[in-house]
Amino acid sequence: MTDVDPGLAAGAGSSDGFGLLEDFSEDDWGLFFTFLERHDFDAGEMLLRQGDRRQAMFILTRGTLEVRVETGDRSHTVDVVEEGTVFGEQSFADGGPRTATIVAVSDGEYYRLGQADFARLSEELPEIALAFMRDVARVLSLRCRRLQQVRARLLGAGG
Repeated sequence: MTDVDPGLAAGAGSSDGFGLLEDFSEDDWGLFFTFLERHDFDAGEMLLRQGDRRQAMFILTRGTLEVRVETGDRSHTVDVVEEGTVFGEQSFADGGPRTATIVAVSDGEYYRLGQADFARLSEELPEIALAFMRDVARVLSLRCRRLQQVRARLLGAGG
């Protein structure tokens, strides 16, 4: 069974500030994408599993994803990822296990950036790597703020 928090699911995509590298030129994007690996996916496909330790992050270029947190035998949808932003960035940044399962809502496409790819990007194009990580940090911060708002709302409803 899956539960959806309407406060998280509404407007989670790039229109809420989750867009990525919006100031990049076409040439910058072309250079950046040479360090990434392209993947297609089908609706219903599980892209990441909660608890996995693979340290890569992903840029969603087409499609919609659900972020689900597994608790016992229940699955709670806690976020929706729209095209134009990243997912998997937390484990990439801190090396910890995945905190959620990512499931495709629609068919789509993403690009994978592994640790070795990022190291090579940082060495060869440090200004692009820095701009990318600044945007990833911004996305992480926005997501943390949104979760804090939901937490406050839930605590307020319980008290």
